[in-house]
Amino acid sequence: MNNIYKHFFSVFILFFISFVFFILLSSIFIERVYINSSLKSLRDFTKKTIEHLKSLEKSGNYSFLKTLSEVNAIRITVISNSGDILFDSHIDSMRMENHLDREEVQESLKRGEGSNIRYSNTLNSKMLYFAKKFVINEKIYIFRVSKEVSDLKHYIRPYKNKFLVFLSFLFFLIFISAFLYIRSYARKIEYLQSALREIELGSFDVSINFNKNDIFYSIAECIKKHGQSIKELTEDIKNQKELLSNILENLPFPILIADKNQEILVANKYFREFFPNVNKLDELVNLIRDENLYKYIRNIEYGESNFNIEISFKEQYFSIFCNKINNKNNEIILLSFIDITEIKKTEKMKTDFTANVSHELKTPITVLKGYIETLEDEIEESKKPIIRVLKKHIDRISNLVSDVLLLSRLDAKVPLEEETFSIRELMINAIEPFNSEIALKQIKLQMEIEEQLTYYGDSFLILQALINLISNAIKYTPEGGNIEIKARKKEENIIIEIADTGVGIPKEYQEKIFQRFFVLNKSRSRQLGGTGLGLSIVKHIIELHKGNITVESEPGKGAKFIITF
Repeated sequence: MNNIYKHFFSVFILFFISFVFFILLSSIFIERVYINSSLKSLRDFTKKTIEHLKSLEKSGNYSFLKTLSEVNAIRITVISNSGDILFDSHIDSMRMENHLDREEVQESLKRGEGSNIRYSNTLNSKMLYFAKKFVINEKIYIFRVSKEVSDLKHYIRPYKNKFLVFLSFLFFLIFISAFLYIRSYARKIEYLQSALREIELGSFDVSINFNKNDIFYSIAECIKKHGQSIKELTEDIKNQKELLSNILENLPFPILIADKNQEILVANKYFREFFPNVNKLDELVNLIRDENLYKYIRNIEYGESNFNIEISFKEQYFSIFCNKINNKNNEIILLSFIDITEIKKTEKMKTDFTANVSHELKTPITVLKGYIETLEDEIEESKKPIIRVLKKHIDRISNLVSDVLLLSRLDAKVPLEEETFSIRELMINAIEPFNSEIALKQIKLQMEIEEQLTYYGDSFLILQALINLISNAIKYTPEGGNIEIKARKKEENIIIEIADTGVGIPKEYQEKIFQRFFVLNKSRSRQLGGTGLGLSIVKHIIELHKGNITVESEPGKGAKFIITF
């Protein structure tokens, strides 16, 4: 409210200065109006007097002018064209000096009439002069009348004073009315400001009462409606916040929310139970002591966002999901810890069971295989087909058990026995067991491998992956077909390609072929001794080496498997 009054008084001061300036201009204007009016009166008087002078038979008879001067309270002077004073109503003409140099006299001689306001040394007063040239008996005369300016001011002063009093009263009335009007508005504005402050402080049920005809009525109603809207919105936000807080608190796994400085803002009770007294992500990393977690948390600072890793802590396993959420200028980090302890235990039990069963089956299968080979040498020729069928199925079971044992080892994530090896030599070793089969089917094998191409990894596992891919290529390539094997370095990657001209793989099955026990053509696979685990084993081995495998194929045009390390 003080600001409103300050503004009002600033405007008032400006208005007052303008008013004073207006009064001064008005005063000058009034004086000018009265002077012009007096000059007109002097002009009319001069015109009539000159006509009267011209009507007289004898020039130089100026006695009546004295009377006119006294009656009209003006000074009358008659001047010759040479500037000599012939008559003056106030002073003896003989004592007066030549007036030819007077401005009004010069102007009247040139233009017929002239006027001037100046100080008179003769009368010691400021005078208004009017002079007019006239001719009598072919002689030129100057008729001049004058009046004291002080007399004019004295005459107009009462009117001027009344006018100024009226203006002052009008100004005072306007000032009081404006002040009262603005004070009324200021109080209403202060009332509205008070209501807005209450809303700002959280008191939304404000009471603002104005008459319906009041200019502020619509504003007041708008403030009340907005207050209610803000109240409803605040309650909704509060309820949503409580709901989210309850959901977060009761999630059955640890979860936290951290800011961009990695300060933990919110954590539920399960997180506090597992990780007490942890307030920053650095403290969490130091407590868990997992190398992968440390690396990913550090990467958050450099712009990386989402990740998913598995950790073990206090004999429990967690799958950690990290999500970085950007909201305008705010950035939060959401970490959720999914307890996968039971899943890990189940997987271990399954792996152990598979490994144990496979291991237990291995011995009797080996014994059976030995007996069948012995029988094959001793049995009659007519019964050998039966032995060959038994031998084929025993071999298939043996291969299946071997594949299951290898998958169990891969699932267990046994540490890799890494070393640097030659890709070319490893490929030759992978092809060697199939040389007789390649020759038998008259398959044309082409191999393009860069010299000195090496890789650091588990050579035994990668050899198994290559054997499986080459075995499939040979199995599904018809007699007289082609197999191309290429290996090259591309930037920081090693690319291995194994392509055949076999039956090909339909597009809809190109992702499924890497699933366990998936067989595209079961009868054909059974005839060829496939287990349905070969490509699954290949994918596991490649992924353990942080690589990936893809396939490009069209039915009837063969398939190309591309490994990228």
